[in-house]
This record gives sequence, structure tokens and C-alpha cells, in this order.
Amino acid sequence: MVDNILTGKGTDLAFSGKSSHPTVTSWLLFGKLGRVSSLSLDAKLQTHYGRIQLHDVEASVRTSDGLELSASGNAELYNSGHLFAASDTGITVKFTAPTTAAFNLLDYKGVPELGAVNGTFRLLASRDAIGLYDAEVSIGNRQSQQSVVRGSVARIGLLEEAVVTGIDLEGNLRSSNVAALAKLAGYDLPQLGNGRADLHASGDLDKLRLRNVNISIGNADTLHVIARGAADGLDLTREALPQTADFNVTASIPQLADLSRYFDVNLPALGRMQASSKLKLRGKQLEFTPVKIDIGAADQPVIRLDGKAITVLHKGSSIDASFDVAATDLLMAFTDMKPGYLGRLEGAFALSSMDGSWRIQQFRLASAQTQLYQLDIGGEREDFNKINLVNVKATLSIRNPEALGLSLIHISEPTRLLRRSRMPSSA
Repeated sequence: MVDNILTGKGTDLAFSGKSSHPTVTSWLLFGKLGRVSSLSLDAKLQTHYGRIQLHDVEASVRTSDGLELSASGNAELYNSGHLFAASDTGITVKFTAPTTAAFNLLDYKGVPELGAVNGTFRLLASRDAIGLYDAEVSIGNRQSQQSVVRGSVARIGLLEEAVVTGIDLEGNLRSSNVAALAKLAGYDLPQLGNGRADLHASGDLDKLRLRNVNISIGNADTLHVIARGAADGLDLTREALPQTADFNVTASIPQLADLSRYFDVNLPALGRMQASSKLKLRGKQLEFTPVKIDIGAADQPVIRLDGKAITVLHKGSSIDASFDVAATDLLMAFTDMKPGYLGRLEGAFALSSMDGSWRIQQFRLASAQTQLYQLDIGGEREDFNKINLVNVKATLSIRNPEALGLSLIHISEPTRLLRRSRMPSSA
């Protein structure tokens, strides 16, 4: 029934329809005759004093790819500029698809195949925007990888300025194979094992805030990388870094030599490696400070390194660090020798790259914790590409040659050796 056919005021209409071959609808919506395989709709349309409302909506759509979508409930078409609220009425939408491709009705390019998709949300609508509330979307499966997103998007513009604002979403990602998941996105990573990521995103699509970010890759028995922190000013409408970010990053592996499983590098077996740093991004400047690396036993590591690294985008980078090394362990790692205690080697270096070529601004290496010898090396090298520009000063003083020699060959009973060398000659 329509009270005024010219204005549409006082409309009270009931709709009901069903089709098992909706070819025209399929063509109008997606440009393909066979995309939609079945369609049904039951609803009541009412208008009252300019308000357009839908009541008792029951609708379902099935595609030839296996996507099933249903909608139910009551809704109102709000006026332009309406600010959606959680208390507004909306249609509850539920969907399930066997593959990501089946869910990708609009055939967006570059969408990777992540597995089955299912979820639900409450759809609010106005004349110029829609809102998504009480959303929960799951992608993938528990065996390989699964992503779950929960929350709301307050406004998605439908007119010329199609902006997305009022985002409030919790995201959780689990994967049994991080390398395989990265491959789907076009990135090549070593076999890092399983991983997980949790975060809370809020704000607008062009100015997003990330809070409670918790990323973990690997586990304590292998290479284990953890990053926790937050970021601000992330613009998802273009490829850009966030304006600010602060993360605590740690990495560990039970045996340093095992890094060769993940990266093209050959390292000695010096024991456990533990690294930590604070990542700070401010505009175009990225800092890792302080950087701390310990290799070996926790109470007396073979190598200790403390430093910082700074990169200014499109300008250059710098690395400053100090370190100390157990000389005996280092010599054993790279030779067949098994020397006695040779003290430690302490040093520092500063590197920089401002024009595409790295330079050593300064370096120093000196002996410590030993009376056997004194070593002091220092200098600088201007350019890695110009090997003739080297300035080095070195001094080596052996205070006790006999004791140093015994430490190097590590004879457990030196007195017996001396005794043999002093045996009297026979008459």
C-alpha cells in the first residue's frame, strides 16, 4: 500500500521472491551470467515522514563458487551525514566461502589465497555511507594459518570522498609456517617456523593507530623473534611508514651456528645468542638503540656487544658499537688450537653510509684481563670500495713469551716439559 503515489509517503510494501537461475541479477552485479546460482528475498518496506525502513528481512545468495550469504533483521536508511551508533538498527549479515577467491566477488587483483572465509557483521546504512558493527571475520583454518578480526568500522563513505573512519578492530593471526604465508604476499623468507601476531587498530584508514602489537616468530628451541609495541599515523591509502613507532625487539637461538639454517652465513658454534633492542621511528628517522647482543654463557659470554644504529630515509645510516670477546674461545672457533686462558679483546667501531658507500669512521681493538701480552689496534678506513684508503696504528707487546707460548699450545703439565728439556746428558 502507498498512501501518496507521487511522494511515496506512507509506503507499506511486502517483497518476496526466489530464483534458482538469476542470470540477469548476476550480470548486473558482477558482469557474469553464472556468478549467482540462487537468490531469495523476503522483506517489508515502510516509509513514514521521510524515514525509509526495512522490516522482517530474510535474504540469501549463493554463488557458483560456493559463497553463501544471508541477511536478516530490521534496518533504516538514515539521512546523509548521519553519525552511526551501536544502538542504530541494522541488518545482520552472515557469510561463508570455501576459498578466498570465492569470497572475492569483485575480483580484486593481488588478493592471495588464504583459505576459507566466514563471518558475520551488522550493516547500518545511510544515503551517503555504511557502517559495520559487531563484526567477526575468520580466514583460513587452524591447521595452517588463521586470521580473526573483531570489532567495528563506524563509517565507510559511498560518495566521491569514500573515506573510512571510526575503525575499532582487534586482529589475531596464527600461522604454522610463516615463510609459506609470506610467500603468498610476495615475500621470500627463510623457514622460520610458526608465528603469531595480535594487535588493536583504531582511528581512520589514512591515520591509523596500532596498539598492543605482539608479534612472535619461532619458538625457544629454535630461532625466536619477538616484537612488542605500538605505532601511530599509519596511512593505508598509500604505501608509507607510520609517523611514529616504538617496539621492544628480542631475538634468541640456542646455538649461534644454527643461524646457518635460516640465512646464508657460516658462523662458529659459540653457544647461545641473545639480542635485544628498542626500535623507535620518528618521521623519516629509524633508530635501534640500544642494541645489545650476548653470545655464549649468560654469566660469561664469549662475545658482548652494545651499540646503536640510526637510519634517516633517503639520506644515510650510522652504526656505533663497543664489544669485548673471549680471545681463547674465538681462537678455538676459527682454528684447531685449544689454547689456555688468553684474556679478552675489547673494542669499538663506528660505521656510516651517506652516499651509498660505507666508511669506517674509527675502530679500536685492545687486549684486557691478561698479563701475557698487550695488543692495541686503531684507525679508520675511508671507503670499502677503495682499499688503498686505510689508516691503521697497531702495537703488540709480549710481556711473558714463555707463558704465552704455553697458553697457545695448552700443555697441561708444563713443568714436565721443562724437566725434560733440562735432563743432564749421559757421561
